[in-house]
Amino acid sequence: MHKQLIIVLIMSLVACGPKGDAGDAGKSEATTAKAPGTETQNGTTKTYTTSAYSVHYPADWTLSLEGSNDVEFQLFSPLDSSDDTFRENVNLLVQDLRGQPVKTLDQYVGISESQIVAMLTDSEIQSSERLRRNGREFHKVEFSARQGKFLLKHVQYYFLDHTTVYALTFTSLADEFEANREKGLKILDSFDF
Repeated sequence: MHKQLIIVLIMSLVACGPKGDAGDAGKSEATTAKAPGTETQNGTTKTYTTSAYSVHYPADWTLSLEGSNDVEFQLFSPLDSSDDTFRENVNLLVQDLRGQPVKTLDQYVGISESQIVAMLTDSEIQSSERLRRNGREFHKVEFSARQGKFLLKHVQYYFLDHTTVYALTFTSLADEFEANREKGLKILDSFDF
């Protein structure tokens, strides 16, 4: 059980590498066996839609479906300048809890927060709260942690739909978080399933 849930934390941080690590993140073709989706654009906003969920994001961000099967997608911000060393990003993990002892959102949040504190360097949870949006309950956790030379700030939304958890993460450099907060949270808030 813990091994499977550890994947949430580790995989949610996969997209947290330096801007150069995004490589060919501009490719929209899936290289893994993920549910097929479509990407559409309406003005300054793009939408990625599958049969299970949809998310809206700025048209200048890049959608990547590459990576592990646990990461449904990653969205990367554009480079701000040639001096940038990090791309702000959003990613989604989907976990099937069937057969697992975790049955409630409270249990899932408890394990996730324990992992944040135990597994991440210099981690600090700034807030953890239960919210409702569009009639759906979800949990929002804001925390900071160090990854290599980067001090990062993360916002995670956890949704539980019967036996499926959607873990959506926005990551920014900590010192640029306030400048990126509105755009990142707008992406998270647009997620629907």
